[in-house]
Amino acid sequence: MSGKFLARVPKYIHARLSKRAEREGVSVNALVLSFIATGLGQG
Repeated sequence: MSGKFLARVPKYIHARLSKRAEREGVSVNALVLSFIATGLGQG
């Protein structure tokens, strides 16, 4: 498995993710990974 995951999201969601990631000092990728891990009970 490559570990790659592509998700298409509406522009307004991407904008919200970008702003939150910037506030938290992380990349959008790291933020989304954190959300996924938390949702899976690993965060």
